[in-house]
Amino acid sequence: MWPALGLAAIVARTWTYHALYDDLLLLVPIVALVRAARDTPADQGRAVATGLVVCAGWLSTLVPARLLTAPPPWDLAFRAGQTAVWAAVLVALIAVAARSTPEPGERT
Repeated sequence: MWPALGLAAIVARTWTYHALYDDLLLLVPIVALVRAARDTPADQGRAVATGLVVCAGWLSTLVPARLLTAPPPWDLAFRAGQTAVWAAVLVALIAVAARSTPEPGERT
């Protein structure tokens, strides 16, 4: 359920124009990734990759919003960085959802 909620939150955040406070929607995918990393055995590289994406997502929510009004080269870098982090969270959630989906005929 958590990967689906995380995917829905990212789609809701990027679907239409939102104010800056709507970035709180991105906490739902971060929680979903934390839960997925917690349930993954530590010896697998997926847990480390998921942890890195969680750190990037968390740090992107802490960046001050006034960087959006920075001078022209810096505002583009800020927006591109935010978009890259959201895309990484989206890809990680899709991978988690794909791993948690049972194969046809497999018992759940």
